[in-house]
Amino acid sequence: MISNNLIPIKFKDKQIIIDCVIYDINNTNFRSISLVLDTGATISGISENIAVELGYDPSQLDHFEEFATAGGTQELPMITVSQIDIAGSRYKDFTLLCNRYFDENYIDGVLGLDFLINYDILINFTDGYIQITKRKDYIITP
Repeated sequence: MISNNLIPIKFKDKQIIIDCVIYDINNTNFRSISLVLDTGATISGISENIAVELGYDPSQLDHFEEFATAGGTQELPMITVSQIDIAGSRYKDFTLLCNRYFDENYIDGVLGLDFLINYDILINFTDGYIQITKRKDYIITP
């Protein structure tokens, strides 16, 4: 991290990625993941493989929601992770969708509007950083 709210721009397959740390179901172990910055995604999500590594079994979940995705309309399982660290901030009980599409496309997941809408985001390609500043007023969720 460059400073409190500046992070270096990183690319993977021509997509901007944000490095995060995600904790397991018991909040005792963690792993680093790289989420694609996706302003077209209404909700953030992770791959099913990562969910399983964290102790979740998406096939056994009873909370599914219907989403229009790049692969068509799908019912996807939703999990609440105990903790995720994103861009220098820690979030408890963060809801994520699980999607095998991410596994098939070799990405860990996406960081969507449910997170991004609460921040002002400046992407400075010239100097190679993303500035993420928490909005001080009118915090909303999609």
